[in-house]
Amino acid sequence: MEYADTSFLLSCYIPDANHAAAAAHARTWKKPPRLPFTPFGAYELNNALRRLLHKGLVQPADLAAVAQMLRGDVASALLEDCPLEAWRWIDTANQISRRVTPQTGTRALDILHLAQAQIRGATVFLSFDRNQRQAATLAGLTVAP
Repeated sequence: MEYADTSFLLSCYIPDANHAAAAAHARTWKKPPRLPFTPFGAYELNNALRRLLHKGLVQPADLAAVAQMLRGDVASALLEDCPLEAWRWIDTANQISRRVTPQTGTRALDILHLAQAQIRGATVFLSFDRNQRQAATLAGLTVAP
């Protein structure tokens, strides 16, 4: 099972420097992967899109188009709408942080993604963030693409 962090998801929906790599990885899926998509993931993705809007790199119409694509991807099971189990999530994040952060300096929000991946049973972590990929590896996940 795969888990996608915000850097990967953003590149799926916005033609950025990693868009071609994200699309190439998506073409390897033989069926919808049911990537866990939590309210936290949705918030972080939306905030990243709003930052791009602030920087003038996307337009309001782009945000509306991404929102429509996200709804379609949830409906088609590409993304699986998952609830957050707050206590378990934070406890798992704290355990990962103890092992990973002293070696990597990983940010708290990135550790929260690793915790969700672990809770959801992911073995592969999709990310384009170099530091996040290092942390995921130390947390026992295979990284891709």
